[in-house]
Amino acid sequence: MLFEQLYAYYRTLGPRGRAVLFQLPLSTTMLLVTVLTMILHPQLDVSGPFLFSLGAHVLLLGACAVVPWARLTERAVLIIPVLGCIVVGLSREAADQYLAVLGFLLVFPVVWLAADRRRSGVLFAVVATILSAVLPPAILGTGFDGPDFIRIVLLPVILGAIALTAHGIVNALSLQRQQLKAQSCEVRDLLVASEDRERLLSSVMDTVSVGVCAVDATVRRCLPITNSAAISAAPSPGGSCPMNHRASSSMVLTGSMPCLRSSAPGFGRHEESPSPTN
Repeated sequence: MLFEQLYAYYRTLGPRGRAVLFQLPLSTTMLLVTVLTMILHPQLDVSGPFLFSLGAHVLLLGACAVVPWARLTERAVLIIPVLGCIVVGLSREAADQYLAVLGFLLVFPVVWLAADRRRSGVLFAVVATILSAVLPPAILGTGFDGPDFIRIVLLPVILGAIALTAHGIVNALSLQRQQLKAQSCEVRDLLVASEDRERLLSSVMDTVSVGVCAVDATVRRCLPITNSAAISAAPSPGGSCPMNHRASSSMVLTGSMPCLRSSAPGFGRHEESPSPTN
């Protein structure tokens, strides 16, 4: 239920609103982690490159809200999560040891990339993960050591698996929504056709001076079709209507008409019951 409400709200947003919605979790979590770390460790050494990376997160969020994505190609907005991966790598590389957990924030841009319906989104996610491990040491001039090489190998594998899983889930949900939409359209068409047949049957019965109702196997009325007042007032011939218990339902004609029964559940053939003898 909550997912349907979120999806309905998501569909009301434009391209910029959707970009902000995807980028907001990363920016918010980055801010919370930084604030909590500074509270728990006041001696945290905040360097210039780390502050620069925080400013880059703000710029990415602002770009999501300002850039007219509707005028660009559909996939142009994917540059934001790619840059987001690189900025997260810069934050992790420039931060103190207490902020080594910032690498987990790569999940947000990776899921954004993998949420694309095309399979290339998974490839973009893997490439962005590799860039987040390779570019920050080169940009900051910290060089590569043993942990950096391990990170270059492990991050694409782990986050690539996450991207592949997210891509499969998104496609499955999209396919399910399409199937439900098709079923809803089919049910709506059947309802319209049923209403048309009902109006046609009512028009036909209005031109005939008889009353018709449907009864069940115990000769109890279950569905009056027309002239229900006449049906209630007029007794059935002989006081009862002989039924064929193998049939699922029968039709009773009022007035001087004999009682009719169905010989099969599909009402394909009708037989006339014997008239009551004097």
